[in-house]
Amino acid sequence: MSPAGDLAAIVIQRAETAAVERYGWVDGPWNRADVWLVPRRGRLRNITNGVRDGTWHWQPTWSPDGRYLAILTTRVTNNVGIEVWDERAGTLRRVGPPGVDLDAHLEAWGQPMEWVDSTTLLAAFVPAGTIPLYYAYGPNQRIRRDSAWARTEHGAQASVSLLEGGVETPAAARPQGSLALIDVRTGRVTIVAQANIRETVLSPDHRQVALIADDGNDVMGPGEGPRWPEDGSFIRFFMHRRLGLAQLQPAGQVRWIEGLHDPYLSPSGGAWAVDGSKFVVATHSGASQATPLEHVVVDAHGMVGALTPDSSFPRDTPVSPPPAQRSELVLAVESPRTGFALYTSEPADGSLIWTRDTSNGAPHVRMRLNSHLGKVEDDVGQERLIHYRGADGARYAGQVLLPAGYVSGVRYPTIVWPYPGHIVPDSLPRRASGKPHSAFYPMMDPHLWSTRGYVVLQPSIPPSNGDPVVSVAGYIDPAIDSLVAMGVTDSSRLALVGHSHGAILVYGLITMSTRYRAAIAIAGWSDILSYYAAFMASYCYCRADFPNEWVPTGLTQFEASNATTPLSHSLRIGVTPWEDPLRWHRNNPIEHFDRVTTPLMIVKADNDTFYMSDGDIAFQALSRLGKRVRYVRYWGEGHTLSSPANLRDYWSRARVWLDDLLHSSLGSASR
Repeated sequence: MSPAGDLAAIVIQRAETAAVERYGWVDGPWNRADVWLVPRRGRLRNITNGVRDGTWHWQPTWSPDGRYLAILTTRVTNNVGIEVWDERAGTLRRVGPPGVDLDAHLEAWGQPMEWVDSTTLLAAFVPAGTIPLYYAYGPNQRIRRDSAWARTEHGAQASVSLLEGGVETPAAARPQGSLALIDVRTGRVTIVAQANIRETVLSPDHRQVALIADDGNDVMGPGEGPRWPEDGSFIRFFMHRRLGLAQLQPAGQVRWIEGLHDPYLSPSGGAWAVDGSKFVVATHSGASQATPLEHVVVDAHGMVGALTPDSSFPRDTPVSPPPAQRSELVLAVESPRTGFALYTSEPADGSLIWTRDTSNGAPHVRMRLNSHLGKVEDDVGQERLIHYRGADGARYAGQVLLPAGYVSGVRYPTIVWPYPGHIVPDSLPRRASGKPHSAFYPMMDPHLWSTRGYVVLQPSIPPSNGDPVVSVAGYIDPAIDSLVAMGVTDSSRLALVGHSHGAILVYGLITMSTRYRAAIAIAGWSDILSYYAAFMASYCYCRADFPNEWVPTGLTQFEASNATTPLSHSLRIGVTPWEDPLRWHRNNPIEHFDRVTTPLMIVKADNDTFYMSDGDIAFQALSRLGKRVRYVRYWGEGHTLSSPANLRDYWSRARVWLDDLLHSSLGSASR
């Protein structure tokens, strides 16, 4: 909502249909996105119009006076930049350099830019010549790969990158990003700090900023396992962090604070005193990350002291609950100044955007999206919960999607969809209708199975106790047995479908059970020992320097000893392969492929974060053992498919695979 309260900026994704679109980036809310303006009265406007060149635009942020709207954009040459829309002139133009650091969290919303005043943006950028982590996929990976290959073919320049292990590389020896001020009127850029920024907090007077930056890599000693950051982030987990206090007026003076061990601004640190004279930061009490967090105060002279009760620090204010929602309308944003509000709703025939002119006004429809859903059969299956006892004796819930046209007493073919560490809640979310409205990952929408007559079961799988693959059947089999006992599932027609870490479980389950008639493993690993030590493949072309430090590898997930995020313990083994090789052996699916009796379809892509080579290995091994296996490979795709043609191809092949092997007939609803 604009500060004046008469204009809302919203982000709307375009459909995956236009020929001009480019699909080679990670799935996210910015894919094919445009920024629209919704006025209190008058027509809605698409101010970025990315469909004309296949560019994406997101994260709209108003200046304090409401004249300017800053927007992240891919309308730069193979990178991410900033555009600013001028409300008075009605124009949109680029400001600042390319290479916005999408992993830098500036202030509350975690975005890489924020307004210092009505004409000045503070923004974080990656080192010159590099691209943001999440923009490394697709076209950018191909461009950088081809550039390296061209150097080899020409023969005049070396196409080499070098990595070192077992030694620390200080921050000064690394390519440095920057924190910069941008005058949106003149385009002038002023560097505040040369550093790889992770988090910032502006002082109340906006004359200085506290910043957390990378400070060299962390070399683990014998017996020391990797630990996830206290703020729950999942990147740069091998990095030390440092705190700096930087002046914005004048800019460029940074005071780095000594004696702090991996400081954090979140989850509970990061507050300036009201007068800007001191700053509270969370840090470890000792040199090791194993020591607990404590809060310390850094004063204007860089002196570090213990935190004591102090009225100069602002108290947290309770968040007011949202106003009562009427008839399925969900409040998106509201202006306390004018009462202008924007709502969304999800009826059975699409999605609606509503606005209310005043606090006493009635909402009215301003835009209709996804109206094609009105042509879809109303019956796409109904969701249910079942409860059962797991192998540990605890009570768990399983989420069940019954097939379209479900008839009580008829047993149906059933697809089990496992994912490690996922616990199904004890209540289902309330929806305006039973019809699905969108799929964040279209290749995994379960309704496309339920409309073909399949039951889809998503069981609860608790965090790993050290045997993430071996133990999983103890939480899946009871859920299946419950559906069989209820007369819902045909026990002779069971299938497994899993993606990513779920695919690891698919590989493992078919080595331990003969009850499944068919399986599909999508974008996962069959050899966890290879996954343990692998880079994330796609990101090697994003930052050729130190690619081993970017995003979690199997090393951290299998070894993780603390559980700050669900992902950090979903595959936990808890030891290195050298400490307990037998535990690794019994949990490694590929080492037991000789037991497989279930026909398997493997789906991999060459631009996946997980190397395609693991799919090659799984296919070759199963083929050598004479097992029934089909290998579907997609080129130019990432961890999930994004090209409309590839999505159609995948669904066609997956349906034929399961229909044929489970002898299933088409359900009563086909759309």
